[in-house]
Amino acid sequence: MKTLLALALASTSLLACVTPDAPADEGEATQAINGDTWTTVENTLSETGLGAEFHGVAAAPDGTIFAAGERLEADGAPFDGGTTWFVRASATGTSFAFADDFRLATGWPSQAQAVIVDAAGRVFVSGWAEAAGFVHWITRRSVDGGTTWATVDDFSVSNGDAQAMSIAIDDDGNVLVGGGASSNSTSMWKTRRSTDHGATWAEVDSVNEGHSILIDAFAAGACVANGKQFEVGVVDYLVEHGPQQWQVRRSSNGTSWVEAELLAPAGVSAQASGCGGLATGTALVAGAEFPKSGATWILQRTADGAHFSTVDTVTDGDAHAVHEAQNGTSYAVGLVANHWHARRSKDDGQSWAESDDFSLGNTAEANAVRFSGVQHATFVAGTANDANQVPHAVVRRLLQSQSQ
Repeated sequence: MKTLLALALASTSLLACVTPDAPADEGEATQAINGDTWTTVENTLSETGLGAEFHGVAAAPDGTIFAAGERLEADGAPFDGGTTWFVRASATGTSFAFADDFRLATGWPSQAQAVIVDAAGRVFVSGWAEAAGFVHWITRRSVDGGTTWATVDDFSVSNGDAQAMSIAIDDDGNVLVGGGASSNSTSMWKTRRSTDHGATWAEVDSVNEGHSILIDAFAAGACVANGKQFEVGVVDYLVEHGPQQWQVRRSSNGTSWVEAELLAPAGVSAQASGCGGLATGTALVAGAEFPKSGATWILQRTADGAHFSTVDTVTDGDAHAVHEAQNGTSYAVGLVANHWHARRSKDDGQSWAESDDFSLGNTAEANAVRFSGVQHATFVAGTANDANQVPHAVVRRLLQSQSQ
């Protein structure tokens, strides 16, 4: 499943690495499902061959596609000590190239978690980076289409860690970043906002979710629908490291936030991972319930931001993200039975059908989805392990002309 867990990072000495990542094989298409034919347009490893993973994808107004995540380095454990934040970009939607890599301090890991582009083409990437044993909440920005980058928000807490997980832009162009923190044995859900395109940042929502030495509460997804901003994620239920609750928080002005939903099935953990706003004003929330064995893919729908209904469930699945494409069609992505999956709705999120089933021979999961009107295509980013359990950072594309 998508890694949205409490941070427990080891202090490991890493080698700095700035060599652009080299692409692996591209162009693999799969058999059409319900009229949708998806093609792999990016399949990359780090230059060490140890692997890479994408967590986010975004489309710029000029059609450039950005994918963000992390690559493995030679001197760290997989997706723990030896990771470097990295971003790749494609002007054509078919050929990706290195755009950014980042560490807050030499020898410490970092990961990009979410990416978005505003109407003026400014690119924002949020995630985390460790230094001296503490994790910092990081947002980086490019104002020249991904050529150069600067850290615009480096947020940390005393005696603890902070991690950005989600990003959205509201109707007024304000940037919202959601995540979590743990300080002095207290776990906190947090949202930070910039009203000046990333120049300055302020905390607009912070909820004390109880005792924990780890980040056990965080906003994992963000979206805007019908003038309302949503942050969705997870909090611990009653006891530290016990069953988890699916939580949705809502704001109409970006500064005053209220709890819109708290889902805690009896004896079962539930986690919201993604959020998408539709042109009709409907908001969709993607996530999963986790019983003692297995998981259940869950999609919820709200027309007013206050009342939620479950519109899609898939056994042995976990929904990670949801986004509207063209002509009112929406796609939800995640994994089902250890395969990368996309599901499709054509009726404002009320009913869903299969769209894509993909793997490289082992576990695969889709983590993010975004539509580009310039490219006339929907893009999904994630990871797929090959037969040797090496993770590949993957982007798959569905052309509008190949969607039925």
